[in-house]
Amino acid sequence: MENLNESVVGVNKLLEEINNNNRKTEVLASMWESYIRNSGYNLEVTGLKKEALFKSKE
Repeated sequence: MENLNESVVGVNKLLEEINNNNRKTEVLASMWESYIRNSGYNLEVTGLKKEALFKSKE
C-alpha cells in the first residue's frame, strides 16, 4: 500500500508539472482566439471584411 501511495504522489507531481508547462500555451491560445474574434468583428463593422481566398477546412 505504501508503494501505491508513493506512486500516486509521483503521478500527481508529474501532472502538476505538465499543467504548469502548458499554462503559457493555454494563455497564448486564448489570446489568439480573442484576437481572431475581435479582428473579425472590427473588419465587419468597418466594412473592410473580404471574402476568404481559401475555404476553411473546418
